[in-house]
Amino acid sequence: MFLINFLLIILGIYVVFSLLITPIQYNYYLAIKEMEDKQKKQGKSQPEMYEEMSFQEDYLHYNVQSNAFFWLPNIFAAIYYRITHPKQE
Repeated sequence: MFLINFLLIILGIYVVFSLLITPIQYNYYLAIKEMEDKQKKQGKSQPEMYEEMSFQEDYLHYNVQSNAFFWLPNIFAAIYYRITHPKQE
């Protein structure tokens, strides 16, 4: 019983942490989308976009996407982005 309570507390802390970090991740998500749009207008592919990034940007991007602590905030930010920016056909 103690283990279950402990795991629920840890999970609750992670969810609260994720909700607090979501605005930061959302701003990062917006910046990446803007970079992708700019690269598409220039006719460049996504790999070319990442090749042209500075080392700092590339390292930040790698950390944000590969760190397990940021998975849930990234999902929240992506969902919020899709809600606030519906596809226009």
